[in-house]
Amino acid sequence: MPAILRPNSTLSETVSQGNSAPSWNTSIRSGPVPDVLLMDEPFAALDAQTRDLLLGEMQEIWQRTKKTVLFVTHNVAEAAVLASRVVVFSNRPSTVRAELPVSLPRPRTPEGEGAAAVQRAILAELRPRARGRPGEKGGGGGGGGGAAPP
Repeated sequence: MPAILRPNSTLSETVSQGNSAPSWNTSIRSGPVPDVLLMDEPFAALDAQTRDLLLGEMQEIWQRTKKTVLFVTHNVAEAAVLASRVVVFSNRPSTVRAELPVSLPRPRTPEGEGAAAVQRAILAELRPRARGRPGEKGGGGGGGGGAAPP
């Protein structure tokens, strides 16, 4: 059953109605839905089927609430599906490397039209050292990788 947001409902009530991730019910505090929701790697420990289901439910919740969600992930497909914009950070010291707008129509899936192009754009920003971007040394990918600058 998809999550349904009722006026003045709490986030835990909204999420628990989906019955797909009962553990969320114990990890989210009861109370009004906040204006900004911080989600730090919420799907990291999930199997692929549950993750795909929750990607859809997360989009439904966002479409109903229109709340700002700051979603931290290392999963490029999750970023392409959920984001309105993706901010790519360097490794250390952590700085903003790129900000990529995502204007694909919703609902989205990792296999959906345009999602692969968004994923390639994100990956291209995660691997600039391999391309020899000016001012950067070393190899490696993901998040900047390699040794910290001198």
